[in-house]
Amino acid sequence: MKHRGAESLADPDSAGLVKREYSSYDEYLVHQRQKLDEILLSGAGFPNARVSDYRSRFYRRFRHLVQRVPADAIIVCLGARQGTEVEVLRELGFRNAYGIDLNPGPENPLVRAGDFQRLDMPDRSVDLVYSNSLDHAFDLDTFFAQHRRVLKPDGFALYDLAASYEQGEKAPFEATLWTRQEHVVQMALNHFRRILKLETEPSWTWMLLRGPLPFSLIETARQDEVPTSEELPSL
Repeated sequence: MKHRGAESLADPDSAGLVKREYSSYDEYLVHQRQKLDEILLSGAGFPNARVSDYRSRFYRRFRHLVQRVPADAIIVCLGARQGTEVEVLRELGFRNAYGIDLNPGPENPLVRAGDFQRLDMPDRSVDLVYSNSLDHAFDLDTFFAQHRRVLKPDGFALYDLAASYEQGEKAPFEATLWTRQEHVVQMALNHFRRILKLETEPSWTWMLLRGPLPFSLIETARQDEVPTSEELPSL
């Protein structure tokens, strides 16, 4: 595989972001789809202890939603892999929760195939988006802008940020990393009216935002321009 570990990660930019050097958006998609395939081919799968740890974390995040979000809300989990977060949301009563992922695996009842930077939902149709896959985004501004487009005017966004990256760390599938979490928090705030919660754990920082800013006609036009291998310049 061309992209392995930190071998194709660029140096941090002026904002502290570290991006993987893909030759095209198509190459990015291929690389991201490989993650699940490699996990399954390794035979390691998803150990019970790891799934249990993720379930506990999801319960800690989502319990705050019960008093804020109605049970029939449309909730979309972005980069949901096998759908553990969707499972937890449904157990908490959010019956319309579902996930999208570039590679949800075969016959996944919780997660649909989809690209979280090219969402196929109508404008203002979603009550809440959740993701812990910001480090797999090709471009964070596009990532946040797409969520602004599909969220209802008073909708929510809940994000988990991985710890800040230190050069040399293993990063086999991450596409965008950061040396300062606070910069990503500020990027998110550029797209939403207010932040309701911001809490830090040893390995994660999570934030709950509400009220996506209006999605301009210029941004709509830009999002409709799907880059091809020929159109997208090398990073």
